[in-house]
Amino acid sequence: MDLQHFDVREEAFESAALRGNPAGDPSLRTVPVLVPKASGGAAGRRFPVIYLLSGYSGSGRQALNWQPWTPDVAQRNDRLRGSGKIGDRGV
Repeated sequence: MDLQHFDVREEAFESAALRGNPAGDPSLRTVPVLVPKASGGAAGRRFPVIYLLSGYSGSGRQALNWQPWTPDVAQRNDRLRGSGKIGDRGV
């Protein structure tokens, strides 16, 4: 994915609430994170955050799925940042 203003990273997230759940779902999840390139990888730099909640049987990766003729969440945020309609933020 070629984005000008953001990088897509996958981060591991451990959920204490999911640990030992009756369905046996894993408590360690890998979630995509959209990070502003302006962060430059600097530790401690803070940005506003938008959380995308997926529905039942969904996942965060679905927001990044490619569809013909339709921009995904990362591409939409990149376009909005390039137009100046939004500032740097994490998604």
